[in-house]
Amino acid sequence: KEKQEKNQKIMQEYQQQKELQMQGELEYKNYLQQKENNEQSIKNYEELYKANSYDVELVRQRDLNNKQLDLEKVQKRIENNKIDLKEKQSELESVKEYATNFANQEVKIENATCVTCGQTLPEEKIQDTLNKLKEEHNNAIEEYKIKIKELEYNIATLDADIKLDEKLIETISQDIETVKTQEYEEIEETEKQKQIRVKKEELELQNKELEEKIQNHKNIEIESPQLEEIENVDVYIQELNEINNKLATTITLEKLEDDIKEKEELLENKRTSKKLNYTKMQEIIAFNNAKAELLKQRVRKYFKLVEFITSETTNDGNLVETFKLAYNGIPYEDLNQSMKILVCLDLLVGIQNIKDKHICILIDNGEQITRLPELETQLIVTYVKKQEIKKVEVE
Repeated sequence: KEKQEKNQKIMQEYQQQKELQMQGELEYKNYLQQKENNEQSIKNYEELYKANSYDVELVRQRDLNNKQLDLEKVQKRIENNKIDLKEKQSELESVKEYATNFANQEVKIENATCVTCGQTLPEEKIQDTLNKLKEEHNNAIEEYKIKIKELEYNIATLDADIKLDEKLIETISQDIETVKTQEYEEIEETEKQKQIRVKKEELELQNKELEEKIQNHKNIEIESPQLEEIENVDVYIQELNEINNKLATTITLEKLEDDIKEKEELLENKRTSKKLNYTKMQEIIAFNNAKAELLKQRVRKYFKLVEFITSETTNDGNLVETFKLAYNGIPYEDLNQSMKILVCLDLLVGIQNIKDKHICILIDNGEQITRLPELETQLIVTYVKKQEIKKVEVE
């Protein structure tokens, strides 16, 4: 009886120690897994924080794009004004030369005889005609003087505009360099950034505590109990096996729970990563739309009807990239057949003007078009004409 009581006490102590060993192993594994998950979450929070502080560079790039667009507009205006100036100067030289020659011409009557009868005209008639010719000559000289003054004024205005624009180019160029090098004021931390930072700091603090627990963890080894030699020792051995099986089952369940928890944390990390990627994608789309808008402003002058849709908002509020032709905000596929043809025609002519290559354009079924614009290119239009077919009998 004493041996049985001793064996029971040994088995109870063994079960308690075994449970402590199992609990310690599970805690150690949980510490390691939690630390690994925290490190991944910290990385995601760091990327989210950076993504939300992207505004500074976005503002800088937008300012650069606007300045560059202003610079190109002024450069184009200078180029056009120089062409106009050259033409006006050439016209002024021609007008001056012609006016000088015209002023030096002698006003006289070449033929003082009557056209019908051949007799010499009266002196009074000749003098009146000569006075009228002189008056017309002087009036023409005055008109040339006015024309010359207008050309000189236009030339002076163009020259002044060019000089002002050249100074403006210097100013814009300096502004561009300033935008490239200047230190933009940092945008204050948003509420969202603050929340991300607090969560990240909490995880970092938690990881320090986990690191200490991992370092302080001791692996307890439990040996099988030494039971007293009695006749019914098999009963205790069977009980020992049941304890081990029970603990093994408990460990397996704990492991399954850990696996489930790990999968949930992995899923949460993936959701966070997906959210981060979506945020980045939206920023890229917004940036590309800004560049597309600048490009549209550059090419818009080549088209009279065509518009370009580069982004759309879905029903759930997401921004997606696209590329569609449109007219007055209406997508190409929703236009009637006549407007579709006119939009395509405007697109082709615009591309020809951009490339400076002009080719013949063929339009089939021209009866679908209510009007045709005037174009500086060869245009061939075919029409379908309905005719009554008469029955022909052959004997």
